[in-house]
Amino acid sequence: MKLRSLVKIIILLLFFHLPFYGLNAQSDFVFDNFSTYSYKQVDTTDLKLDVYLPYNHEKKRTCLLYVHGGGFRDGNRNSENINDFCQYFASEGYVTLSMSYRLLIKGRSFNCQIPAEEKIQTFKEAAIDIHDALSFILEHANELGIDSSKIVIAGSSAGAEACLHAAFMPVEEFSTNKSGNFKLAGVISMAGAITDTAWITKENAIPCLFFHGSCDNLVPYATASHRYCDPSQPGYLIIHGGYSISKRLLHLGQPYFLYTACKGAHEWASKPLGNNRTEILDWLKTDIEGKVKRQVNQLVKTENEECNFPQYNNCQ
Repeated sequence: MKLRSLVKIIILLLFFHLPFYGLNAQSDFVFDNFSTYSYKQVDTTDLKLDVYLPYNHEKKRTCLLYVHGGGFRDGNRNSENINDFCQYFASEGYVTLSMSYRLLIKGRSFNCQIPAEEKIQTFKEAAIDIHDALSFILEHANELGIDSSKIVIAGSSAGAEACLHAAFMPVEEFSTNKSGNFKLAGVISMAGAITDTAWITKENAIPCLFFHGSCDNLVPYATASHRYCDPSQPGYLIIHGGYSISKRLLHLGQPYFLYTACKGAHEWASKPLGNNRTEILDWLKTDIEGKVKRQVNQLVKTENEECNFPQYNNCQ
């Protein structure tokens, strides 16, 4: 009786122990741990990276760096929805990071009263912060188990604008070394835009995934003025959203995936963090890791009934 009871206890102990050791040892896709690093100091402020590591991060893995939104005035790298997003992709086997950057419009609104020149400089400085974060990541790639040839940046709204400028702004525009000769594997833009699509060439084009509402009231879906400012206002600046960048990539014969939320507004800067993880995961596996060069236009209906901004032909 005593021996039988002892065997039962041993079996139970082994059973409850398996999720932490036995199962993890057989699967790469388990979220392992979380750390925070300072990648740059500006005056007395530390700019930081939160790192979410998958289990078995000694293996070289694709890296996903996320840049939060907030109009360059607020937002943070570790809000609840960003935490969930990063943990999800770490659990799927990706080294996932979320970064802070300089909020140069803090205390103001990134609206039509901000001069166009200051808006452009803000995009540029945020892009510089991204490249400094990338330099840190490359320096610690072995330690973090990152395949440096497979680093993808993703951002929402202001963060997406920063990412697109970091990916495509000419090297001479940067005051730093722009991470040397490093080339990103891809970029994910959630309601972002760029100031000049001519910066995108066959030589620097990379796979792009765009989420954008065709009725975005802040960041134009196609080509229009930022925040739809009037030409007489200081903040009048023509920028190009997901639709127009996709058209540029189509013209160049380069890969893109445009996910259009027909009549969707600026909420599509954050919706994909929770609602479109499957599409992001599929794109990472197919376009980044599988190196399949696709040109995809996906139209999705929304519950919005009205739109006071141009919707363009692909939503009509």
